[in-house]
Amino acid sequence: MAAPTLSEITYLPVKELTTSADNVRKSKATPEEDAELRAGIKAVGVLNPLLVKENAKGKSVVVAGGRRLAALQQLIKEKTLPADYAAPCIILDPEADAVAIGLIENGQRAGMHPIDEFEAYHELHFKKHLTVDDIAAQHGKTPLEVKKRLALGGVHPDIRADCRSGALNIDVLDCYATTTDQQKQLKIYQTLKKQKQHNWRHYVVQAFAAESYSTKDDIVKFIGIETYKDAGGAIDEDLFAEDSGGVELRLLDCKLVESLALTKLEAAAIKHGKGWKWAKAELEFSLYNMPYSRIHAEKGGFTAQQKQESGIVVTIQYGGRLEVHKGLVRKEDERAAKSATKKAKAAKAGAAVSGALGDEPAYSAALKHDLADHKLAATKLALLDLADPALLVSAMHFAICNSVLNQDDYEGAIGMAMECKPTQIFMTPVGRSIENDLEEMLEKHRADLLLDWLDEPTTAAQFRAFLKLSDGEQRLQVAYCAALMLKHTNIDTNPGPDMMLAMVGANLANYWRPTADNFFSRIPQAERLRIVANVLCENEAPAAQKKMKAAELSKYLEDKVAAMPAADRWMPEGFDIQEPTAAATKLPGKKVKRSAASAAAAAAALADDDEEDDYDGDDA
Repeated sequence: MAAPTLSEITYLPVKELTTSADNVRKSKATPEEDAELRAGIKAVGVLNPLLVKENAKGKSVVVAGGRRLAALQQLIKEKTLPADYAAPCIILDPEADAVAIGLIENGQRAGMHPIDEFEAYHELHFKKHLTVDDIAAQHGKTPLEVKKRLALGGVHPDIRADCRSGALNIDVLDCYATTTDQQKQLKIYQTLKKQKQHNWRHYVVQAFAAESYSTKDDIVKFIGIETYKDAGGAIDEDLFAEDSGGVELRLLDCKLVESLALTKLEAAAIKHGKGWKWAKAELEFSLYNMPYSRIHAEKGGFTAQQKQESGIVVTIQYGGRLEVHKGLVRKEDERAAKSATKKAKAAKAGAAVSGALGDEPAYSAALKHDLADHKLAATKLALLDLADPALLVSAMHFAICNSVLNQDDYEGAIGMAMECKPTQIFMTPVGRSIENDLEEMLEKHRADLLLDWLDEPTTAAQFRAFLKLSDGEQRLQVAYCAALMLKHTNIDTNPGPDMMLAMVGANLANYWRPTADNFFSRIPQAERLRIVANVLCENEAPAAQKKMKAAELSKYLEDKVAAMPAADRWMPEGFDIQEPTAAATKLPGKKVKRSAASAAAAAAALADDDEEDDYDGDDA
């Protein structure tokens, strides 16, 4: 087809133009797209001239630009534009093929990349200083839509670059825009990218949620957003919160949120605990997994006798409301009353009221959760640091054989319970402040592996490449995977990790220690004093420490523990190595030598476990 003859730009009255039946665009645009086009014309006029030719009847018909013509007609109808408004047009040769011209005209306009659009919005607001409302009016958007585009254009440049190149799915970009902190965005992105989870909305949302609290969280509803603001807490806007019906606020200072909630709960414990033997505040609490037994009230309510035998726990329930659990009996109170008559039992229970220093570790549910995750990460690292990977390889082999062959062991209760994927560690926001980043140390072990076989394009090719690895390299990779697949220790259902630690005499104190941030500041003052008096100072009277404020005493304990040799270091409850059997254990091809101290510790742990199991059995 010969090139069509084009005229100079001519302005024709809109009222004299009609749409050609040969217009190649048949699919209708959305109402939102049409509104955006009208807003753009209203702001800056028609930028692209309409392509017009004269039909057989002498009428001027638009063969390319039908949407622009419809937008102009609507604006004239709304009296936004005058009735005699003239549009810029290019007159085509009457012999030109309207279909071919329309197809070429549309094909020459490449769609704008979303990242380019977001960055352009960002520039209009932050460099050109247009207000959100001005931008919204110019481009036919709502103010919220403009704010979202500004947030997307403000995502860290490295993340936007990956999105532009296709390394990051554009549909996931909004998950990284839930905060304006670009360094936090990049840190989470790089962490997830190493784990190949950066393109999964679930993992991205979960990672950001762990760094802050939402206004939808029960703990925030409990303290009230205004209380948090009055305390100087930092707030960010999440413009992309799902099912929020608009903007959702995120509270960035997790420690402050939990401190405000605990302070309010402790005040409630004092109020509701009058007349009870004890009262405790817990940020998280479940009746289905609590360290207490429970007595039920008489018809007229709890009697004075029952209150002297039990206590209460105040916590936060669904919707941010205060919940008081009454009639809870501590295990040490049950032990104290076990060998006496009912009357003597009640008297002994009353005499066993904890003093100022307390009798049992007062760990919150969130702290127990974090300690379990700290221990799991330290266990993985301790086993990976072994010179010989034989133990982990055997654990993997045992887990596979036990799962397939031992039909009576439905839940893997007697073995190294594992999952066929790396077990995730989801600490609470406060629990993430670990002095030594155990996860980074685990990643260093991965860096030493020869993983080029993963780059092969197909599973079959990957398998062939893996087979070419030496036996020793394959064993190292199997051992690494076995360590990452370990689940939390449970002396009844999953003793495997502690068994392996005990076999090699590993000491978790070499990999983790309690600090003010990750432990001491998260327990009550009475528990801190108990540790000072009963654990660290032995016979020393903690008179000086009693005068210390919470922060000062937490730092004092951190320094005390840090100065202790790893072999003798005090560790929180739960970091003891529990071994279900004291029988000598052999590794494949060689004996495991264990120190006398290690053996004695294992025996002591066994004795403690047996006593606890007997007691629990009596309860059952």
